[in-house]
Amino acid sequence: MPSSRVVPEDQKPRPRRRPRFPFCCGSDAADDLHGTGSAADLVPRARGAKQLVAPAADEQTWVALGCDNAGKTTLVLAILGRNEESAPTVGFEPHTVKLDGTPVRLFDCGGGAQIRGIWSNYYADVHGAVFVVDAADAGRLDEARKLLHEAQEHERLRGKPLLVVANKQDLPQSAAPVEIAEALELHLLSDAAYHIVGGCAKCGGTVGEPLLGGLGWLEKRVRADWGALQPRRERQKAEQKAEEARKRDERKARLAAKRAAREAEEAAATAETAAPVGHEEMGGIELPPADPVNDDPGSARAPSVTHDPGNGVSVTSSSST
Repeated sequence: MPSSRVVPEDQKPRPRRRPRFPFCCGSDAADDLHGTGSAADLVPRARGAKQLVAPAADEQTWVALGCDNAGKTTLVLAILGRNEESAPTVGFEPHTVKLDGTPVRLFDCGGGAQIRGIWSNYYADVHGAVFVVDAADAGRLDEARKLLHEAQEHERLRGKPLLVVANKQDLPQSAAPVEIAEALELHLLSDAAYHIVGGCAKCGGTVGEPLLGGLGWLEKRVRADWGALQPRRERQKAEQKAEEARKRDERKARLAAKRAAREAEEAAATAETAAPVGHEEMGGIELPPADPVNDDPGSARAPSVTHDPGNGVSVTSSSST
């Protein structure tokens, strides 16, 4: 007969909590979320996962990309909880924030046409990317699509987790996340685990529910893939460092070759100036023709000196004969 012993409350098994952030690819919205606030208010992660993940103390690195005026900097300021007006980013600005205890470095890269060339300089150092789209500007969706696919095709970013934010959902003309996913052709990103959410990031540190869910998804996805992402990041950083060193050496070699060639030209010019100038090197100056008469040694073209032992030395004038 089974025992009817009462189990104390502190020994009863605790029910496993359900994660509040969806862990899926290609979803057009985050569900089962509660409340709004800054990124520091993200709820704890689900426990009991068996796959290899990064310890919470390990720092993640993300890069924020997108067209200019998409709202990247406003989004970053909202994540940081900073109540200030944003200005267009020139170059890039690094920020640090904690998401549920995990430190995250976030590179905010400018989206201007003259700045996009530096994006690839940061791909090797990141674990994941956030691509921000102005969902209210239909005229620039094709431009955003090209930028996204160009970035994702880069060997140092391809396959890393991607969070797409369809921003400015508070505007009436904004497209829904599922429409943005179709316009950006996210289904063609077969190598990347991606997640798209609608966003309405505003100054003052307010982050909407879907955006909170998206940030939680990216943080969790990087943790889940840490065993592959971190060694890849370290390898790519070493490769990039070696490549930059090689380019510096090549540039120094080119400059040294140019300097040596210039010095050789200057030395040749100096030697040419110091050399005796012959008749043919006098710059085309014509000498007067020879005078057969005056060139005769007996002529009076130049004063003549005659030595007579009896009469001494006499000098005749140089008058012509």
